[in-house]
Amino acid sequence: MAILCDAAATTATLRLAGDTNYTVLGIDYDNHTITLADAELLAYNNDCPRVRRNVTIPAKAWLNFTATGNSTISFFLDCTGNSPPPDVIQINCTGFAQSFLAPQLGVPVGDWYGSCAEVYVAPVLTEWLDRPEYGTRLGSGGYGKVLRRGFRLSWDPSAGLCYGCEMTNGKCGYDQFGAFVGCLCPDGVVRGTDCATH
Repeated sequence: MAILCDAAATTATLRLAGDTNYTVLGIDYDNHTITLADAELLAYNNDCPRVRRNVTIPAKAWLNFTATGNSTISFFLDCTGNSPPPDVIQINCTGFAQSFLAPQLGVPVGDWYGSCAEVYVAPVLTEWLDRPEYGTRLGSGGYGKVLRRGFRLSWDPSAGLCYGCEMTNGKCGYDQFGAFVGCLCPDGVVRGTDCATH
């Protein structure tokens, strides 16, 4: 996992599939989780950011959505046709023409892809989605506050080349693209995958 640091902006960024940047909101080393938020959504200065993509986790990232703690909000933008089902909320924000959201896991039943210009599913932290101060205002900008709290991914600490390096007291070295390049050993020598082999 390669995290890019910007000292001037005091932010850490993780780049996922499609060169999409996610701001690192927190890392829990004990539980092997990382909390991320879409950097583009964080840059909006209002409560009604426009979601522009789904989240794709590349296989080489060794990251997975956590089994608990995440939910999703589905966004249906610029739609035509019939009224939405009761569990779908209209977005009442400036700049959204006939758009809706659904705060649930999975896309609700309906021909959303045929009647809406854009359909996206954004992961969010369940603890923030369930808060009354946001949940009751989701369609009026509450969803923006929930999106800014991010979502959580987990990693398997034994996956990849870094595990062997760290188990032999080394530090993992990566290039600017996030590829493992070697193990930085306590004796100051860079070795292949671990510090035990000479």
